[in-house]
Order: sequence, then structure tokens, then C-alpha cells
Amino acid sequence: MALLFSKKDENNLDYDAGRICLSCQASFSGRYCGRCGERVIESEDKSLHHFFNSVFKEFTLIDGKFLHSLRRLVLNPGMMSGDIVRGIRRRYMKPVAFFFVANFIYFLFPIFQTFNTGAYTQRQHMVYSGISSTMIAEHLKQNKQTFEEFVVEYDQASTNWSKLMLILLVVLMFPFLVLINYSKQLYLSDHMMFSLEYCTFLLFVPTILYGLFLQAVIVIAETMGTKLNFLFWDTYTTPFVLAFLLYFFIRGVRAFYGFKWWRVVLSSLLLIFAMQLVLSVYRFILFVVTIRSL
Repeated sequence: MALLFSKKDENNLDYDAGRICLSCQASFSGRYCGRCGERVIESEDKSLHHFFNSVFKEFTLIDGKFLHSLRRLVLNPGMMSGDIVRGIRRRYMKPVAFFFVANFIYFLFPIFQTFNTGAYTQRQHMVYSGISSTMIAEHLKQNKQTFEEFVVEYDQASTNWSKLMLILLVVLMFPFLVLINYSKQLYLSDHMMFSLEYCTFLLFVPTILYGLFLQAVIVIAETMGTKLNFLFWDTYTTPFVLAFLLYFFIRGVRAFYGFKWWRVVLSSLLLIFAMQLVLSVYRFILFVVTIRSL
């Protein structure tokens, strides 16, 4: 029995030969069954090259579609969602899988704690701090803890929950997209697709890529004897994050919804305001989930 380490040319397949699908018993010709999509298995599919390539893709989800999707996301916001809702899908990674890749990378490199809020901030600096401070006081009384002990326990749990609950941002942003862009009369699933692309952009660009860039700048500066840790202060990062969001909304709304420029600018400004509300709601839900898990 031959050991196959490399795959053969796919043109060796006889596309005109009639076949019976092993899964649904339908007759078809070509590589895929026209009824259920089952693929014809050939000898190269059993090679070690194909096996290890499949394992790599399953564990990393990184392939040509990932790189193409990332390039479109960064350079042409809104185009990927527009293509997908029109039926142009094969060139892109599946949107939900693409989002979870971004989520996984953020899990590994949480440089910015954008989506996490510590106990001190939850108790004193949020619009709902009156509610959260009451819940914290009740928790301390029931568990006979000091606030300092609570902070350590809460912040660790909140960090973990914040990484698991990011998909909630997609759902929370969705109704604002429907309301602000209602005149286009798209399917609700189309708005959800754009919300998913936006939240993926939010993870990849202002959170992961920008964070890694700042980290690299700080490390390089330290090798030259200069301290630039202040670059992570909110005073310096907030304007850049807002610029990234404005870039996405202006380009994305124009590409996906096809509005005229005045409407694009208006929608973009409204969506940035909506994002502030979304983050507040998300952080409150995060607080409730975290404190009840303790």
C-alpha cells in the first residue's frame, strides 16, 4: 500500500463520470453531490499531507479564507457583509467562525481591557452604579467579606466572563442598526450580519492589532531607554479608538447600506453614540452575571 505524502492534481478527477452519493443515494457528476453537498473522496484525501493540513485548519481556523476575510474587514469594511447577503460566500470565512477566531485571539492577548470592568469602576463610575453598589453591599453582607477581598475575587471572575460574553455585543448592536438604517428595508438577518462584521472589526482592529502595535512600540522604546507606557492611558487611546470606529461606520455603512454621503455621516455618528449605550448595557449584564457567579 502506497504511503501518500502529497496530494495529486485535482484535475485527475473525472467530472463527467456518473456517481451515486453515499450519503443520500442521489445521482450526480462532478466533485460534490448536488442534493446534500457530500464530497467525493479520492486517494489524495487520505494522504498525510491532507490529514495534517485538515488538523491544522481545524485547530487554527486559519487558511486563505481567513486572510482574505481579514483583509476585506480592515481595508473594505462592509464589503464582506454585502457580498455574503448577496450570496457571494465561498471566498470568505464563515462570519461566526471569523468572529470566534477574533474572540480567541483576544482571549490569548488581552492587551486592552475594553470589554472588562473592575469592581471599583462598577461601584462608583458607571451610570448604574447606584444599583451595582447596592448589590455589592448585599453580597459583602451575605458572604462576610471585605470590599478588598471582593475586588480580588470579582475582578478575576469578570476577566474570564468578559471574554466569554463578547458575542452579546452583536445582539445588543443589532436593534440600533435596524432603527438607524430602517429605510433600507433589509431582512433582519442582513442587519445582524453587519453587526457581526462590526463586532469582529472591533475585536481585530482597535483591540488586538492596535494593542499589539502599541505594545511593540513600547518594547522597542524600552530597548532604547525610553518609557512610553503612557500610550496605554485612556487619554491617548480613546481618540484613536473613536477614529477606528468612525472609519468602520463611514466605510461600512456606505458599502453595505448604499446611503448618500450625508446619510452615511449621520448614521455613523448615531452608531458611535449607540455603541456607548451598548457598552453600558453589556457591562451591566457582565456585572450581574459575574457577581451572581461568585
